[in-house]
Amino acid sequence: MLRPKILITGASGFIGKRLTKRLSEEGTFSIRACSRKKYLNWSGGVEAVTVPAINVETEWGPSLESCEAVVHLAAKTHEMRNQDADTLLEFRRINFEGTLNLAKQAADCRVRRFIFLSTVKVHGESTMPDQAFTILGSPNPEDSYAVSKWEAEQGLRALEAESGMEVTILRPSLVYGPEVSGNFGSL
Repeated sequence: MLRPKILITGASGFIGKRLTKRLSEEGTFSIRACSRKKYLNWSGGVEAVTVPAINVETEWGPSLESCEAVVHLAAKTHEMRNQDADTLLEFRRINFEGTLNLAKQAADCRVRRFIFLSTVKVHGESTMPDQAFTILGSPNPEDSYAVSKWEAEQGLRALEAESGMEVTILRPSLVYGPEVSGNFGSL
């Protein structure tokens, strides 16, 4: 029986490694794991692909071939100190423009579902006491990373409406676990 194929971007990252490993162990899907550098530690028949950059020029065709879904985890992260205009442009180049380029090519390849890992930071940096962020709250991105993710979400929703490709957006909070790096690891 032919298993549905899923492309996972950012597959060698903190979340990507665990998702790829888990899905390959389950055996329900055929996994195509995408990362910037060649990652050789896959087992269980995971197909590794390398894409050196994510931007508007990235050609995704071969990576998307015969995929039912894309789980887009790859992003520019962990540069929270510098928040000038150049920083925002760099976040937008990868997290907004690169994401929409991938999603448009996925829709053109008739990928049925696009799952996008955004961030809780789309809601802002803090809440009032005894209040929580909810899906009903107004977006309030305050740094370049959050702005670029919010813009990507809006672009994906527009693409969903015009293409019919189902888009799922996840906004996790800070994720922690063994071998965590980035901001949490520096704590």
